[in-house]
Amino acid sequence: TKKARVSRPYQRRRKERKRAAACGIGARRTTPATEAAAQGDGAEISQEEQLREIWREALHVDAVHDDDDFIRLGGHSLLALRVRARVREAIGVEITPHSCLRAQTFAEWRADVARQHRR
Repeated sequence: TKKARVSRPYQRRRKERKRAAACGIGARRTTPATEAAAQGDGAEISQEEQLREIWREALHVDAVHDDDDFIRLGGHSLLALRVRARVREAIGVEITPHSCLRAQTFAEWRADVARQHRR
């Protein structure tokens, strides 16, 4: 008798990821800020613009203003972890995920990141 082949969930996910990677799905998106930095065309991106772009990408919003609140824009603890990782990657500052949740506005959070950067 022939045994029925059982597809385990982790095997299916692995196959789906391989197919998606082959099609270019899931590739890291480039943004105007990251493209300019990668091109090295002399256009230096300010820290404020980088932080704005990080929030914009994480929260999937069109724009981030100084008086915007992370939580009101749809932020939560998992997104705060992503923001933390992107800040570390982009400007080399180690922040806590709680800083996004604690700050009342983007401007307040940006000032907190700037204080961490000076340390």
